Amino acid sequence: MSYRYDPDVLPEEDTDENFIVRHWRGHLSLPKSWFLVGGALSTVLVWIILAGVLVVESGSPSLRLIAAAWVTFFGMFLILRIWALVGIWRSAGNHVARGGQPFWASIARVFLVLGVLGSLSQGRSYGLQVWEFGQLAVGRDSLGEPAVLSRGDGGREITIRGLLTVGTADRFEELAKSTPNLLSINLESNGGRIFEAQRLAEYVRDHKLSTHVSRNCESACTLILLAGQTRSADPEARIGFHQPNFPGFTAEQRRAAIESNSQDYIAAGMAPRFVERAMQASPDQMWYPTHDELVDADVINGDAIVVSSDSSKDTLGRDVRAFAAEIERKTPVRIDEITHLIGADAGGHDLILKYRLSASVDFARGKSAMAIRLRTQVCTDERSKELIDRGGHYVFRYTQPNGKSFDVNVNDCG
Repeated sequence: MSYRYDPDVLPEEDTDENFIVRHWRGHLSLPKSWFLVGGALSTVLVWIILAGVLVVESGSPSLRLIAAAWVTFFGMFLILRIWALVGIWRSAGNHVARGGQPFWASIARVFLVLGVLGSLSQGRSYGLQVWEFGQLAVGRDSLGEPAVLSRGDGGREITIRGLLTVGTADRFEELAKSTPNLLSINLESNGGRIFEAQRLAEYVRDHKLSTHVSRNCESACTLILLAGQTRSADPEARIGFHQPNFPGFTAEQRRAAIESNSQDYIAAGMAPRFVERAMQASPDQMWYPTHDELVDADVINGDAIVVSSDSSKDTLGRDVRAFAAEIERKTPVRIDEITHLIGADAGGHDLILKYRLSASVDFARGKSAMAIRLRTQVCTDERSKELIDRGGHYVFRYTQPNGKSFDVNVNDCG
């Protein structure tokens, strides 16, 4: 690139302009706009902002604050990106007037367009993340109703029943402060926010509490279970594992989250081979290890561990099988334009309802709404709610036209 005169000065340029304004108006040379602003300066500023977010994330006791920090990061990144790109685009437009070659101006704009198109391809993913973080920052949680916390056993136990939504750890710590004789945590949770589970797990470890699963402990809940000095479970309790998830996760972010979650499990004392198997279950599925697997992996180590029950005395399992057979006799049933109930099955205390979809659905986008709708459907039916209250579980299994399937689980009506 060559110029006939000073490339930083245009005849119409206001000499009082600062650097930010000069770049925005395209008054910097194309090399400076491209390499200095679009390259070095933008990269440095992004890393400085990101470092600030990571400092907040590592030291903050509040998920709301962390979410607000990430919303701020995305906002500042977008502003910085627009400023850099607009300045480069305008500088390319002024490049020939400065005496530069048209070829370089055209190349710069072509690469700008390609870069923007590449960013737009991930726009939906990041948009979903910003929206989710924004909801969390103001104290709303798309997962659903927050867990109910209650004291029991004469003030020696706190039960966590329900989802670990934003603020659950704060509420728990407030309750624990007024429970001086606290010895154990009773868990009845489908999981929730990993951050909240990590804070609860830290409290359990620091205070050397025991953990117990009376009904179910799945997903992030297992981090709390593993933090217990003594870990136990009722005979019909279910302990489930799967990959972590967050709206808008890119493939790279998902891999990083799986690795981080795996390290948390290993740090808690689980065998790497067990962790590897647990992380094979996708976010839409759940792996429930057998009694022997849970004991061998030291997930449970107390006296009241999961034991095999006599099938002749397993009235819940018998009722689940009878309910499944009753539904099976009435299938197939058309539910709506694309959904057909094609069968029902029983797996222990699981009532598995099998659906066939005639069109693919964006399950990742509508997961929360679907889970809430199905939970409402189950919990407003007297017979279904009674089954859930006794420890039964509903598994809604949908198979799409491409053969892939996903599950929606309803495990409580608390």
